Amino acid sequence: MPTRRGRRILRRPCHRSLVGDALLARGVDVVDIVSATSARSHTLRPFAQVEGTRVWYPPEADDASA
Repeated sequence: MPTRRGRRILRRPCHRSLVGDALLARGVDVVDIVSATSARSHTLRPFAQVEGTRVWYPPEADDASA
């Protein structure tokens, strides 16, 4: 069963992207709703790391020094 989710205007990772990535890792089809008339298949964030069904995100360079 496909899962649909809304989209925020901001490009930062948000809980919707995190949920979408987690669902993809578990084999669920996820559809991103772009507008009232447009949708597209969700893709993993490029920096996402998947180990089995676990999805994690390495720290950004600025975060590593904090």
